[in-house]
Amino acid sequence: MLALPAAAAPMTLLEQARVFSDRAGRYAGMTEHQWMFDGPASEDSARRRDQFADLPSAVSPDPEPQVTAEILEWRVAARAAQRELLDTAAFVADRGRQQRAGRLASGYLVACDRLIAGP
Repeated sequence: MLALPAAAAPMTLLEQARVFSDRAGRYAGMTEHQWMFDGPASEDSARRRDQFADLPSAVSPDPEPQVTAEILEWRVAARAAQRELLDTAAFVADRGRQQRAGRLASGYLVACDRLIAGP
């Protein structure tokens, strides 16, 4: 199940930065994965990654150094999590695990896309 921020509650600027960092990280992981299998598709994923990459600094234009480090940490963690899901979907022998990981990886990217395009 995907854990997404509640739509009803307004997010703080730091929460927005976290969401944008997560989305940039998810697309960074997808881009890296696609380099192995589908080079042209990686260009589209890289564009989407770049759309999210600048947003944390837009909502938090002059953060403290510890906040800057935290924002980067969120992005790196999301990239690693997405890569782990995609690698599991591609390389693990257990078909059930492959399918679950693939659905989760796709679900996270759908959530990313909704943030760009709206519901």
